[in-house]
Amino acid sequence: MDEQATEYSLLAEDRGMLVSGIGLLSVGSVVMLIGGLITSAVAVRATRRWVEHLDEPPTAVARRTWGQARSAVAAGARGWQDNSGTTSGGTGH
Repeated sequence: MDEQATEYSLLAEDRGMLVSGIGLLSVGSVVMLIGGLITSAVAVRATRRWVEHLDEPPTAVARRTWGQARSAVAAGARGWQDNSGTTSGGTGH
């Protein structure tokens, strides 16, 4: 009987620590969630202000850059196709 009573008292002590740990973990998770939300809101606000001060909207920059990249690829492909029939050895193989 004494062994069972000792095991029960150890379980009761462990249960209290377990409940305390879960409580602290829950509070910490809520604090972390609130901090993440505040940080995200500030980052979004700062990004919007930064975009408003740009001379050219990001979509226009993206379109222009995409057009330049497409032109460069097309020019490279044309150059490669134009020069693919010649050999550099001079033997004409």
